[in-house]
Amino acid sequence: MEIKNVNSGSSIAYLSNPGAYQSFLKDGKIVFFATGNTFDIYDITTDTWLIGVLPADINGSSVNLGVNNTIYVPGCNVNGGLSNQVWKLEF
Repeated sequence: MEIKNVNSGSSIAYLSNPGAYQSFLKDGKIVFFATGNTFDIYDITTDTWLIGVLPADINGSSVNLGVNNTIYVPGCNVNGGLSNQVWKLEF
């Protein structure tokens, strides 16, 4: 994913994992998920980017859930197999 300035057409930023397939708004930050164990966080108020790391790989077929400003991450791969755990993303 590439983020562009609509006025100038120039690139502003790129996600660390170009295959982002889900995004959520949490506490004034946009969280972008893809496969793998990292996710990108864009802080709207400070115009800064961070990279978060999960303890397991996100499965491409998992569906992350955003409920009441909380993000839940199910369906991760642990030791080569699909986990039955659900991680609650806090930051």
